[in-house]
Formats: sequence, C-alpha cells, structure tokens
Amino acid sequence: MKVCTFFTHQGRGHDDPVYNLGFEKYENQCGDFYLMLGNVYDAINSGKYDDKKKIVLSLEEPNFCTPGHHVDTFNKVDKVLTICPYTASTINNRQFVFFPFNQDYIPDEHEKQYDVIYSGSIQSPAVSEMINCMLPHNYVFINFDGDSRANHPKVSYKEKLNLYAKTKITVCHNLLWPSYGNVPRYKAFLNADKNLAFQHLDKGVMPQIKSRVFEAAFSKSLILCGYDYWNTIEYFFKPDEDFIYYTSMADLQEKLNEISNNYHKYTHIVENAYKKSINNYTTEKFVERYLK
Repeated sequence: MKVCTFFTHQGRGHDDPVYNLGFEKYENQCGDFYLMLGNVYDAINSGKYDDKKKIVLSLEEPNFCTPGHHVDTFNKVDKVLTICPYTASTINNRQFVFFPFNQDYIPDEHEKQYDVIYSGSIQSPAVSEMINCMLPHNYVFINFDGDSRANHPKVSYKEKLNLYAKTKITVCHNLLWPSYGNVPRYKAFLNADKNLAFQHLDKGVMPQIKSRVFEAAFSKSLILCGYDYWNTIEYFFKPDEDFIYYTSMADLQEKLNEISNNYHKYTHIVENAYKKSINNYTTEKFVERYLK
C-alpha cells in the first residue's frame, strides 16, 4: 500500500484529524494499491495512478455527493471507503467505514478542568445556539473562523485532544447543512431517490458523521450528542451506555448543568466509550478491517 495525501491546508497549523491519521506506518503491511486521501480529484483524473488499484478514503460524504465531477471521478477508482452508510448502501463501489483515530495521539488522562467543549465551525444557527448554551459554564470553544466566543481560536491537533481530555463534556452533532442552492444538485446525485441521507434535504439538513465523536471517546470526555433524523452515532455507540443525547436547547442546558455538577455519576459512560473505541475504532483496527 502506498498512502497518497492531497491536503489543501496542510502546514497551516490546522487541527483537522485527517492530517494525523497515521496510515503511513502500515504501508508495508497491506497489498499493492494506492490509498488516497484529501482532494483526490485531480490526481485520479491525471492518469498518474493508473498502474495500481486505487482506494479512496472519503471522510466527507454525503457532502460533495452531487452529479458530475464527484461521481465521474470516484467511478474511476476501485473502491471508496466512506463514512456515509446511506451512500454506501446505494452505490456499488462504496464501503461504509468508521472515522479512524490514530492511537498514537490518545491523550494522557487529566483531571477535569473544564465543564464543556466544542471544536468546529458554526455551520448553522442551531450550532450557534449550542455554543450559547455553553457560555454560562467553564467552557472551551475552539474555532478557526474568528467567532468572538472562541476562547481557544487556534490550537494544534495534540493541543485540541488535551483540551478534550481536560473537559467533562463534549457537545457534538452529526449534521451537515447544505446551501439551498445545492439541494437540487444533491437530489440529482446517483441513486439519490434511494439514499436516505437526502430524505430531509427540503429541511436543509443531511447526516455527516463527525470526528469529534471519536476524539471525545478516546479522550475520555462524555459525548453529549444532538438527537436528529438519522442518529448515525448509533452505528458505533449505544445511547445511555456510551453517550447521552440532548433533544433540544432546553434539554442541552439542563443536561450541561446536571452532568457538570454530578460528573461522578457519568464516568462509567465515559469509560464504556473509551473501551469500545480502543477495541474497535483506531487506525490500526481500520487497517486490519478494511485494508489488509
């Protein structure tokens, strides 16, 4: 296996996990093929990689699932490993996978210094409301886009994970909000009528599994996840056993208060998610399951 990465932001101190997956250490343990990550389109279409089988790891779908460039390019590879279960079930060359976490980056266990953390951009008013619910608490908000509420605007990947490890609760969601102008294009995607990821496009929302769910689990921070139409988190973790849902902003506020003040009652859930992740969701396990 030869790992080929095509990252557009590498070298900018970005906290994105895709730059830190660690597949290179397993190159000699797999077969003779290319594992391609990042903005792979030009590379695939160049013909430079036609001498071997090509496997693409797509950590964005159903994002970009519109007709034309995405479909035409991904049809040229042998397999696409995708984090979207619904796209995998409707397109022949897809295989549903988990979002791998490089076990070399598992942070040390820390005393909890903060109540709640969120790392990411503000993609919708719902996410902004979620941040507002955090503000009365001893919170961490990592944001690279200049949001005035961010108290950790730019951190490295390791620093981000250490902040997770120092925080009791990680709030998260597994949603994507496409622009309304792109809704017709998603509806025109290959087998879109069968793809459950597109069933609520008219509401302007799609499912997308986020890395922060796994980052929280590996960092021993309680996952407090927004309940949605799909609940893709349940492909990997069980509610009330490995994580907790919130169903509204009022419910989020109530649970932030309860859990932050009574964290000792919830540490068994944190440990369950950590053990499940160690045993199933590392990069090493990913290689064994999907690439060897």
